[in-house]
Amino acid sequence: MRGDDGSVMLEARCTDENDHESYVSVRGEMCAYSVPRLREALQWLLEDARLVRTDLSEVSFIDSSGVRLLVEAHGSLAAHGGRFEVVGASPAVRRVLQILGLDGLFDAPAPAS
Repeated sequence: MRGDDGSVMLEARCTDENDHESYVSVRGEMCAYSVPRLREALQWLLEDARLVRTDLSEVSFIDSSGVRLLVEAHGSLAAHGGRFEVVGASPAVRRVLQILGLDGLFDAPAPAS
């Protein structure tokens, strides 16, 4: 997803569902240029949440920096007994996670047969 000026666009909405559960919706490209902004947005959620559900159904592209952020978020929550879930993964995200053998790590839904 590109802005009018050709820049990489990433939009993230973070909401607290209750005291220990949060929902994050990401839209656009998760790449080296956009992931630092997403990391900042997630930082405060990871400190207090026990469960973070992340909707990646509108992510059009993910590179190694995006995957690294997912792994780091999972590890951060797991270290404190929490859980990081990827829900609604787009075909592009699902394919990358499958290739890397990480789809089960995030409880990403299995592709339809």
